[in-house]
Amino acid sequence: MGKLKILLLLFTLVFVFQSCLEGNENRKEFYWNQTGCSDPWLAINPEGGSENQISKDVVNYLQTEGIKNARVLKFTSESPMAVCLACTCITGVRIYVEVPAQFSSKMIDLGFIEV
Repeated sequence: MGKLKILLLLFTLVFVFQSCLEGNENRKEFYWNQTGCSDPWLAINPEGGSENQISKDVVNYLQTEGIKNARVLKFTSESPMAVCLACTCITGVRIYVEVPAQFSSKMIDLGFIEV
C-alpha cells in the first residue's frame, strides 16, 4: 500500500510540473489593423460576425498557416479609421493576438505587427 501512495504522489507531481511548463512557454504579442473586407481569414468565413466569431476565424486562419497555439487577446479601437469604402481601408479596430515566440517571423510575414 505504501508503494502505491508513493507512485500516485510521484505521478501527480510529474503531471503538475508538466502543466506548469506548458503554461510558461515564451509568447509574443502582435496586432492586426482590421480592414473593411480584405482580412485573410475572411476567406474562411466571409460573413465576419461578432468578435467571438472573428477570434475563431483568426485562430483557424493562423492554424492553416502553421501557427499553433495562437489566441486572440482583445479588440481595441485605437487606430484611425480610413475614410474610404475600399476593402483594404482600415476600420479603426485592432485585433491583438498572442502566439508562441517561435512563430514571430511567420506572423510578420503574414502582415501582423509586433507589439
